[in-house]
Amino acid sequence: SDIQIIPIAIQMRRREEIENIALSQGLKTMEIDDETQLYSMKDDVLEPIFESVDYCADSPCRNGGQCKNNNGGFLCECRAGFSGDVCQKRCPSTGDVVFVVDASRHVNRRELRNMRKFIKQLVRRMTFRKSGFRVGLVQFAGSALVRLDLHKGSRKKAVMSAVSGIRRSGSDPMPMEALQKTRLRIFGRAGDRKDVPNTVIFITKSMRKESEIMREAGKLKLEGTSIIGIGMDLSDSDKKFLETAVSPPMVANAFSLPDGETLTSLTDTIMSYLCNENTACSDNPCQNNGTCTSLSSTEYTCSCTKGYAGKNCEEVNGNVADIAFLVDASGSVGLDNVDKMKEFVYSVVEKLSIGRTDDRVGLVSYSSDPQLGFHLDSFFTKKDINNAISAMQYRYGSTNTAAGLKMVRQEIFNIQNGDRSNVPNTLIMITDGNSNVNSIDTIPEAIRLREAGVHIFVIAINFAGDMYRQEMDDIASQPPDQNVFWVNSFSELPEVGSAVFNKLSSPDMNKDICDTNEIKCKHGGRCVAAAVTGSFRCECIQGFTGEFCEIACPSRFDVAFVIDSSVSVGPHNFGLIRNFSSSVIEKLYQISRNNKFAMITFNSEANVAFSFGRNSDLNGLKSAIAGMRYKPGGTNTALALRTAYGLLQNDYGARRSAQDVVILVTDEASNIDAQETLPAAKELKDAGTHVIAIGMDLDTAGRAAAQEVKDIASSDDRAMIKLNSYSALKGIESDVINQMCEFGRNGRK
Repeated sequence: SDIQIIPIAIQMRRREEIENIALSQGLKTMEIDDETQLYSMKDDVLEPIFESVDYCADSPCRNGGQCKNNNGGFLCECRAGFSGDVCQKRCPSTGDVVFVVDASRHVNRRELRNMRKFIKQLVRRMTFRKSGFRVGLVQFAGSALVRLDLHKGSRKKAVMSAVSGIRRSGSDPMPMEALQKTRLRIFGRAGDRKDVPNTVIFITKSMRKESEIMREAGKLKLEGTSIIGIGMDLSDSDKKFLETAVSPPMVANAFSLPDGETLTSLTDTIMSYLCNENTACSDNPCQNNGTCTSLSSTEYTCSCTKGYAGKNCEEVNGNVADIAFLVDASGSVGLDNVDKMKEFVYSVVEKLSIGRTDDRVGLVSYSSDPQLGFHLDSFFTKKDINNAISAMQYRYGSTNTAAGLKMVRQEIFNIQNGDRSNVPNTLIMITDGNSNVNSIDTIPEAIRLREAGVHIFVIAINFAGDMYRQEMDDIASQPPDQNVFWVNSFSELPEVGSAVFNKLSSPDMNKDICDTNEIKCKHGGRCVAAAVTGSFRCECIQGFTGEFCEIACPSRFDVAFVIDSSVSVGPHNFGLIRNFSSSVIEKLYQISRNNKFAMITFNSEANVAFSFGRNSDLNGLKSAIAGMRYKPGGTNTALALRTAYGLLQNDYGARRSAQDVVILVTDEASNIDAQETLPAAKELKDAGTHVIAIGMDLDTAGRAAAQEVKDIASSDDRAMIKLNSYSALKGIESDVINQMCEFGRNGRK
């Protein structure tokens, strides 16, 4: 409304509000003790109203900036690409920046004034145009308050007004709530720009409830947000937590001040970061046409051109890989050592050539349960990957290695999540101890990964004695002497990084891997050197399967797939089930040409896509599957199972001499003739059919759905398979086939 307010304070006790009104307009605070003094100040009062000085007369704004008179001074509106009080600084960057500010009882009035002053100094130097900066503001005390979102924060005047409005509260701080509201109510909402970097500047005097702060900061970083932390008068332990919360490198992004008095000393440093003015790339250390990205005045990363890798793109590297890190974050590791493992992962990533068509990286951590870090297609720059790695949390608990390996198989090496079929897969596992939860499943899970073509390196820390080392040898790819790295302490991890990278990048490491005297592939299988160094795979003859062709699968099967096409599945997920079925059929066909297949889809009705006698060649089977269309409806599982029973009779091409298998894939309990579902399943099982029931996202469907799927499956504990997502189907193909082979060896018609 352009109304100017001139504040005059008489015998003022609480200065804060009056000073804010004056400061927001560029005025001095006028304070008097009595009415006599008021008469003597009339000129001071009238000066802002009648002063006729044109502060823009000398054109103080540089680089094409537009000058505007502003309450006893001037304000420069800078052109895109420039910033500063008089547009003197080149700032080609753009950004969506959110200030998260402590306004709790721990912050005194003087410190709060300095915070406002510091933020305003930064804002004055920003360019607010379409391609410039936008600013959001969240203050926190006992609760968090969003003062400004990015939509309203696209104008400098609105930002300055919001900053002036920051008020101190008398309650304890809740910084984790402020970070959460930043993520949920500012980023991803109106005003947040998709292709513009997001930055949080977190200013606090407390890291209260530090584990929750770490979790919320981690979620921000996993969404690609960079975090700068400024701590005032923090304890040594809180300083450590602040360093963990910020984006890497922590030495450049975590600032600890003795108090709020010196905040403004950081203005140039923070602005240099936002404007990417840091000088680490000034001499372009990246070789072979690599592109340098500055992280601070001394830190940088290089994006290398095709065929090169390394910190400075100095290494010749013709290999491209999809690489997963599996990191032990259990109780035996400890917070400090988790940070050392992060540093190790940073060092390996630093040597890779990261990009959509180059190396890709994913991450899983584990303790009592696994925790997904990020997929292979989540980030495509070293800076973003390292930021996401820094989000990994130390979670006190046991060592469930099997669950970690399973998540890598189902979530990371999954074509739906960025895994590429034409690129070798490598897992780098880092641990300080053997598994102590579900230990019986650890080696089988490692074998399933290796059978899927994943090369496994193990970095084992502080292991003593051969008895404790056997599990590591059994997890790693063979031979273990080339794929297990033994180190005595976490401090020795940096020495291993180069050795692992050399294994990944050397073109000659596999040259003689299949020529050693050791018999690698059993039962006449052929050893084939793989693309990953020190790795091989086995091509099995008919009748055998497994990583080393060690699993005999002599039976011939009649396999009926029963696929849910109900409305709850959806067309995309139906396509994933179709791909899963096609892949399992192809693998079973390679094991034996005597296997036959039928396909049933069901909704309110049951539809036979093809029976056992219709297609005998693989191409015909795959073509028929590709032609199946999604048709939504109800869930008549009973009719589908009875249809499968009918197909397994001899009239439809099934054979008395074959072992019968039904593979059901569904995501909910039957809702048509539900009382007939379990009797239909019992009829199949009583006839000697092995029923594998795969339940999708049953936690969402409810307890009744999970129980029904369990009751449909055969009594073998492995016959019911629960998956959290359809994309995980790819990871259970070997499980299903191995289960069938075991049934074939032991089952009866």
